[in-house]
Amino acid sequence: MPMSKSHKKRTKPYRGDDAVTPVAKVVHRYTAEVRSPLNEWWHANKKRLRFGGIIVLVVALLTWLVVAAIESLARH
Repeated sequence: MPMSKSHKKRTKPYRGDDAVTPVAKVVHRYTAEVRSPLNEWWHANKKRLRFGGIIVLVVALLTWLVVAAIESLARH
């Protein structure tokens, strides 16, 4: 008697209405906020401005350290 062909097992979970563990529905909630023109501009640009501010602070700190090091070497 010939052996029957083997079939690939189903690995995808069943998600029908009568599934044992139904998938929870995803609910997206959106809210609208009334912003002033300045607040709207800040909301749109804050990531870029914060990144630029951090870069400016780091450059200012490094410049201050280099100037302080040069001044202390010049005194001796």
